[in-house]
Amino acid sequence: MFTSPTSDEWYTRNTLVTYYVPTSMVNKTVTRTIKISEPGQDSKTITQTAKLTRQVRVNQDDTGVVYDGFAR
Repeated sequence: MFTSPTSDEWYTRNTLVTYYVPTSMVNKTVTRTIKISEPGQDSKTITQTAKLTRQVRVNQDDTGVVYDGFAR
């Protein structure tokens, strides 16, 4: 990589940077409970669970991370 658009000097990045991203920021579980009551019948309960994840990547200037939206 050149140090500037007009320079002929090269540089390389020689420092390893590690970013900690908690699992709670990447994965989510959403649960909803539906209770169905019909006259003359016992109530029914239905539980639905969705697990969501999102991509995390290093930003363009390597100073932090960028979170994409959650997807199923």
